[in-house]
Amino acid sequence: MMKNQSSILVGFLLILLGTCFLLVQFIPGLSQSIDFALLWPLIPLGLGVIFFVSGVVASPPMLIPGTILSGIGMILFVSNTFNWWDFWQLWLLIPAFVGIGIVLSEIRQGKGLQRSLSHGGPPLIVGIVLFVVFTAVFSSSFSFLWPILLIILGVGWLMRSILFRR
Repeated sequence: MMKNQSSILVGFLLILLGTCFLLVQFIPGLSQSIDFALLWPLIPLGLGVIFFVSGVVASPPMLIPGTILSGIGMILFVSNTFNWWDFWQLWLLIPAFVGIGIVLSEIRQGKGLQRSLSHGGPPLIVGIVLFVVFTAVFSSSFSFLWPILLIILGVGWLMRSILFRR
């Protein structure tokens, strides 16, 4: 059954890709209006979405590379769009992407939220904390992150209290 679902997914992706190429060929001026210098980060983002959908539909472990590639694609897209190439702290979020992928994969496999958070929570927290700390230390223009950090810590504390109460 999983192999059939993967085949269906690949079929849909091929149809989507072929449709995009046909649109570029048959709509005059479309290829000139698409700025590939701006949109190239959509390639890793798109690959991440493919892995992610594959993980949801067929093979839950594929959610892990799906979240990593999607996250990297988003970092590249934001950096390229806003010309934030000096905002290197975004790369510190990669452990958080790994943690999100682990949590989603284990939830999809039916292992429960508590077990999923115990496995994926540490890299998720490490990535977020590294990002927030290094951004706060090295970038004075992001002073708004301290209140956001307090809000995230408060939400985490509440979730911990509610989910893990005995």
